[in-house]
Amino acid sequence: MLLIRHIFFPAPQVLFQCAVVNQPIDYLRDGRISEEYAAALNLKKGQIIFDSDYQISYGDVRLEGANESSYEKFFFNIAAGVLDAVIMPESFYMYAVEMGVVFEQTEEIGPRTMEKLDLAPQKLSADETEPLLYGIVTDTGHGELANAFAKYAEIR
Repeated sequence: MLLIRHIFFPAPQVLFQCAVVNQPIDYLRDGRISEEYAAALNLKKGQIIFDSDYQISYGDVRLEGANESSYEKFFFNIAAGVLDAVIMPESFYMYAVEMGVVFEQTEEIGPRTMEKLDLAPQKLSADETEPLLYGIVTDTGHGELANAFAKYAEIR
């Protein structure tokens, strides 16, 4: 039965994927944002993926619960051209650039967008936070959708 479903009713092609690095993993939020953005563009459910399952330790940053599979998932998806955009701490942006990731544009995420996307401030210490950035990955073929997401999320 499952085989018949996959043959006659394939999953929709993913047109835009945004990784959310080192934010609390929240599958309900991810699904809500994916569906809202798809609806705003008149796309099918499943064609937009907003994914917070990227808990990554890097450089001097060591996170509890981070594992190598998230690290590998991120850099594999970048190399494969799967990720179109990334929401990340500024220090991760610098690390990713050192590792060869090229962003065609990055913008700081303000409080209004953080509230809309239910993002948490990135803590450096008890009383200091780090900016979150929205970066559009170069040459994925979906730059138009990445720019449209920035508008949807009120980043610009």
